[in-house]
Amino acid sequence: MTQREIDDSVSAVCKVAHGIPLPDLEKLCNAWRDDRAVILPCKVGDTVYTINNNYICPVKIAECLINLNLNGTFQSYFSYTDKLELAGILNDDFGKTAFLTRAEAEAALKEADKHE
Repeated sequence: MTQREIDDSVSAVCKVAHGIPLPDLEKLCNAWRDDRAVILPCKVGDTVYTINNNYICPVKIAECLINLNLNGTFQSYFSYTDKLELAGILNDDFGKTAFLTRAEAEAALKEADKHE
């Protein structure tokens, strides 16, 4: 690696890590290397858009539960209240029937209509 490439890499890391205390950054990096880091698609309080029966429904995430399996994989479950019933979204649903933006949900519906 050239000095210029090293300088560019250090600069990029500094931009990404800006505001994260160094001890916390070290913990995050170690967790990532040890396969203990989980990156969630959304957080509690976010609005996500689900597709049910060809209808886009905005829902507010109320809770996130994470299950770590013995084989090292994880499953996350995001709950919300839909017409006074508790409902939820699995991590694997994102990009299929749950989306972070209305535009993504609309695009998925249009794509599904093409294949019908």
